[in-house]
Amino acid sequence: MPQTTDTLRDLMDRWFGDVGTEFYALEFLKSHGYTEVGGMISRPTPAHNVSLDEYYCIRYLTEEWDFGVVPSGITEVN
Repeated sequence: MPQTTDTLRDLMDRWFGDVGTEFYALEFLKSHGYTEVGGMISRPTPAHNVSLDEYYCIRYLTEEWDFGVVPSGITEVN
C-alpha cells in the first residue's frame, strides 16, 4: 500500500511521468552510480554526498515501493 506523501508522489510524477515512476526513479539513481540488489539501494561509494534529487528518489522508493537502503546508509544530503 502506498505510503509516501502526496507531495513527493506528485514530484516524482512531474519528473518521470505518472507511469513507471519506480523504474525511472531507480534508473535515475543508477545513472548516478547507485546499485540495487534485492530491493536494497547502495551509494556509489561510502564517501558519496547524496544530492537532494537523489534523496527524493531514494525516499520515494523506500516509502512508496518498500525498497531498502544498505546499512552504510544515506547519512548526508547536499
